[in-house]
Amino acid sequence: MTRLAKRVKVSRNFVFRIIKKFKETGNISPGKQGNNRASKLEPFTEFIKSMLSDHPSLTLSEMVEILEKDKQITVHLTTLSRFLKKLNITRKKKFICQSS
Repeated sequence: MTRLAKRVKVSRNFVFRIIKKFKETGNISPGKQGNNRASKLEPFTEFIKSMLSDHPSLTLSEMVEILEKDKQITVHLTTLSRFLKKLNITRKKKFICQSS
């Protein structure tokens, strides 16, 4: 095992894990990565959409405050931002400048 690990320039522990996985599953392909669980905001999708349609100029911070006050759910700005991105809802403000 040690010679094999040195030959392919990986740790001995890696070789042991690959062999163990092959014995258990008959396969050495990589396992799934990441987290595929649903967002904790999923149950509030319609509420969030209606909140944005009623008040399109809300900031993420204001949305987080409304969710805490009205729905008693605490979320981070990043969580809300990622959830909106998943729904293809952008929060980019559009400024109209007058030319002089």
